[in-house]
Amino acid sequence: MSDCQAGPGEPLGDHLLGVADCVSKRGVAVAKKLARVFKIGEDEALDLITFAALAHDAGKADVSYEKAIDRFPLHEVKSTAFVKRVFQELRIIDNCDLGRGEDSLAKAVVAAVALHHYVHKEPNKATVADGLTPRCLDVAEAFKQWRPRTPLGEALKSKALEIAAGNVGPNTCYRDVVNTLHSVSTRLRYAVMAILGVLNRCDYEVAKARRAAEHPGTPADILARSRV
Repeated sequence: MSDCQAGPGEPLGDHLLGVADCVSKRGVAVAKKLARVFKIGEDEALDLITFAALAHDAGKADVSYEKAIDRFPLHEVKSTAFVKRVFQELRIIDNCDLGRGEDSLAKAVVAAVALHHYVHKEPNKATVADGLTPRCLDVAEAFKQWRPRTPLGEALKSKALEIAAGNVGPNTCYRDVVNTLHSVSTRLRYAVMAILGVLNRCDYEVAKARRAAEHPGTPADILARSRV
């Protein structure tokens, strides 16, 4: 079994791959609409939201959760730091201020990863959780099995593999997202909601099915929620 768990009895790498596979199928219609809104290719849009699925729980690989099984407080802060580092090194975005500069699907992806539990913590409480120091290879292994559709997706995969093998230093991406939610444009707000709709549904269903199989007799919906 992997050293990193997404929840009770569910290896992190398996969870990330399961959610990504679900999003890549159920997210086709969403990707088409987002592609029109942001004037990019449909396959590029689908690669971006699939990337979000692969990265949404990357923070659970951090050394601070070494003994964690079902509680991973502030893991979304670390996941957001990972996404920001990938996007920044590829020069896709240079900051996580949702109200500054042009709207983009990449900004919506950052926000969706930060908010994928439909809640957010106060920025000052997230400070200690900024960085990511992985204790396992689950995130890298999940990205290694991804088959992107576009050169953009291939670039995201390559950079994610590079970064997942090392440390992600502290950055303020999560705090910047939370602090600028009030200034989000209407189209960016709805883009984030669209991504969250498919991402969170897939996240829940994958967790529910796999954790129920590992823990017969325990209500599946309770197991699925053991991922905060």
